[in-house]
Amino acid sequence: MTTDNIPAVEAEALVLSPEEREAIKAIRERKASGAAPQVGISELAQALVTAIEITRPKQKVHAYQRKRTCPICKQDPKTHIKLKRIWYQHGGIEMDPKIFCNEALELLNQVKPGVYCKGLVRVNKRKDRAYDISWPVATSAQRLRVMNEAGNTFEAILRRCIEEHADPARFKGPDDGDDD
Repeated sequence: MTTDNIPAVEAEALVLSPEEREAIKAIRERKASGAAPQVGISELAQALVTAIEITRPKQKVHAYQRKRTCPICKQDPKTHIKLKRIWYQHGGIEMDPKIFCNEALELLNQVKPGVYCKGLVRVNKRKDRAYDISWPVATSAQRLRVMNEAGNTFEAILRRCIEEHADPARFKGPDDGDDD
């Protein structure tokens, strides 16, 4: 076999490091002196494996090989904390804890039933001891009102509910009476 058949790209791809060159020289010296060839063969094999690993192109990762992470916070879903109860959103959609980061799960565990954000956000306890959280989402005006009152993220809405439950007087408006 001649080197004329080998493309130039492949010939240039194999570049030995200084350590690999030294290992090959040591093997040649041992072979010339008549030393045991077994030791030299294992060192040569290790040097070739190292050279191949260095010059190997990156392997493409397929969807089934990827590491599963939370879509929001990029954490491993196995490290997520557990919810104390089942949560439903907007009257019947069960919330999947795997899609929330730990911050949202901790906040969900702290929220208590009640009416929050000037009556916009409602947290109800169901007969099966699960909680149902809902706010108006039918029109863009309703969604904008909730965002202006509570915040634009789910975590912000939950924080507002927790803060309002802890200190309801702080969030009362001037029009709110004492009959609540």
